[in-house]
Amino acid sequence: MEEIIKDYTHKNVYIEDIRLKRSASKKNDFFALKVEGIDSTIYVNYSIFNERIRSFYLGKNVEDISRDNILNLKWNFVITQGSYLKIVDNENFERIGGVPEKWYISIFEVATTLGKFSNNFAETVYVNAGNTLNWT
Repeated sequence: MEEIIKDYTHKNVYIEDIRLKRSASKKNDFFALKVEGIDSTIYVNYSIFNERIRSFYLGKNVEDISRDNILNLKWNFVITQGSYLKIVDNENFERIGGVPEKWYISIFEVATTLGKFSNNFAETVYVNAGNTLNWT
């Protein structure tokens, strides 16, 4: 059976809490997020989150924006449990297996007219089975 996605799984929700987690090498910095409607902490790569902020705030980096501004924005997410979606192109995603209990953010945008799913991807997106990651 072919899997199809036509919209975000979580729409117009707030990030309830956010923390920056820096690695010693600064190569794997990430944000820990508490997203409305999800009980677990979700981790997002620093560069990916910063690009969403830069897109919305017209080039400003996450360090240039107040924490309150981020927490007061409504967001649209594709959040899945046990796997994440890798964007192949505008019409195709690949499902990558992960830790069964863990939540993953695959796609997210600030919830505005331009942040609608259909403005960023094809009307219908097809999800192909991908690789299963070996988590140790």
